[in-house]
Amino acid sequence: MVNKMAQACGLSLAVQYEKFKMNTDFRFCSRREVELCRLDNPVLRQFMPTVYHTLMDERKDLYVVAMEYLSQENVCLLNTIDDVSVWTTNDIKVVLRDLAHLHSLYLGQHEWLSSQPWLERVRLQEMVQMTPLWRELASHSHREFPNFWSSHRVAIVNRAIENLPLVWALFESTPHTLVHNDCSPRNICLRHPTKHSSSTSSSLSSSTTWSLSSSSSSSSPSSSSTLPGPINQGSFTGSIPFQDPRTLCLYDWELATVGVAQYDVAELLCFTLEPSTPPHVWLSLLEFHRQHLEYYSGVKFPPKKYVDVFHGCLFHFAMKRLALHTMAHTHKDYRYLPRVVNTLFSFLEEQMKQSDFSPSFSCTTQSKL
Repeated sequence: MVNKMAQACGLSLAVQYEKFKMNTDFRFCSRREVELCRLDNPVLRQFMPTVYHTLMDERKDLYVVAMEYLSQENVCLLNTIDDVSVWTTNDIKVVLRDLAHLHSLYLGQHEWLSSQPWLERVRLQEMVQMTPLWRELASHSHREFPNFWSSHRVAIVNRAIENLPLVWALFESTPHTLVHNDCSPRNICLRHPTKHSSSTSSSLSSSTTWSLSSSSSSSSPSSSSTLPGPINQGSFTGSIPFQDPRTLCLYDWELATVGVAQYDVAELLCFTLEPSTPPHVWLSLLEFHRQHLEYYSGVKFPPKKYVDVFHGCLFHFAMKRLALHTMAHTHKDYRYLPRVVNTLFSFLEEQMKQSDFSPSFSCTTQSKL
């Protein structure tokens, strides 16, 4: 289906997509979800719909997962991709807390991650070879939707494409793990505590006091109902793990891959925050995830580098996944897409003005952009 959409977007894009389509995360996607649903990991299963049965016969191209039916009776925030207003700060924190727990499971387990033939790792050589596709996707995005893919934004993406070796050097210097790679409200909901036998807050025996702050001083967003509480002022006092009895329920794992944990965070925040969200809210939520990942994994992550890798993930998300979403938007109305693109670039453009923006992306801040 994606191949047909590319063919309908003009000869240049069709040719490039046909050449590189096997490296756009869709290879082995049917097998991947079945294999992940078969993993006997209680923490992984805790944050997925209950799986009753799986069936896979590659000779017949048969892949089946029989799983729990999700409805408003047992979960909340189901199918909310078009209405970001229903997502509160606490909702996002529950997702980030449990994502950190998931990310900790396979963090740095390179032997296991590399031994699964159905679980792919995107490498620099492949990304650089696919440069013609990334450029065609960016050009198509601007040509079809200049109102939210401006020439300035496409220039940022093209400069990021030039800087892929710098971005990937950051990624490769960070421990990798299993990432969902499609972490949006299309595939996320929260499970009510009364419908689940164990919650994160009750299953963990200890917590540590922590504080969350940011040096940025931006004004609060216009809607206090979307982002309530002290985090609007760039500070939060609480405990690790964050105390909320609801738990993440994450499904549609067919695009899961090996990568840095910040990628899932980048995707989640682009989909659940408004374009007007101040940068300090983004950074506070990222810090929230960093401290929880340290808590669950026992691995220390320097805060500044954690932000730098996050910036790299946003560039990667823009040039690849968002551009592919835009290609599909040409044929099917994705109501959420303009908002998500505006949200991502509103944050990135503000970050690129900061004096401490990562040296790895220094040439993306040149005046000719």
